[in-house]
Amino acid sequence: MLSHKQYELAFAELCSRTSEYQDLNNWLLKNVELLNLGDIEVALSLGGGTGIFDNAFKEFLPSLSRYAVVEPNPAHVEEFKKLIKFDERFEFHQKDFEECVVESQFDLVILSHCLYYMNPQFVYETLQKHTKAWLIFHQSEHGINRIQQRYGDEQTKTKMYCSKNIEDDLAQAKIPYKKHRVDSFIDVSNPNRHFVNFLLEKEVTDQEFETVSSFLSKEYSDGRMYHPVDVLKIDMQ
Repeated sequence: MLSHKQYELAFAELCSRTSEYQDLNNWLLKNVELLNLGDIEVALSLGGGTGIFDNAFKEFLPSLSRYAVVEPNPAHVEEFKKLIKFDERFEFHQKDFEECVVESQFDLVILSHCLYYMNPQFVYETLQKHTKAWLIFHQSEHGINRIQQRYGDEQTKTKMYCSKNIEDDLAQAKIPYKKHRVDSFIDVSNPNRHFVNFLLEKEVTDQEFETVSSFLSKEYSDGRMYHPVDVLKIDMQ
């Protein structure tokens, strides 16, 4: 488990290597109508990070009046605030996802790469009561998930819930959804410690660092790892 500071450094390293946020924004510019967002006035973002995605996504919500953000990392909250230039529509709740209780009604709840850290079944039950629509951005079985399944410890493997698991849970709960895949890539050349820490979600040992680095070099000889993001839209009304 990474500390807030370790995760801050690891996430910054990932952001310097991934095309996900740019690819996702480009996809939305061309395909946002596929999400059938409607008039969203009140939104909740779980896993806002440094605000890279949410800052761009707000432009697709012209009726927005309130945008609540839950983010565990205090440094990320501060970066988020600076990025949005203290937009008064935003409110921030710096807390762990396990402490997040959804009690009021939201037109839209956005879950950005956060279901790994929550009880998904509890989340689904809660959101059915308090939300008109959900938008889930999550890693697929490719890319980072593949590394975690291959080299993660048992705790990491259990936690690394991919989009296929989400689809299975939604189907079991008989919750209809629409899925879209957005292609993106990560530069895995010359990995450093922060990057491998991010991949395995922990402070890696010297042996783990050497093993994962060697695998990345051999498996992705061009230095690019395919790491698509899956977008799932659920409408409750």
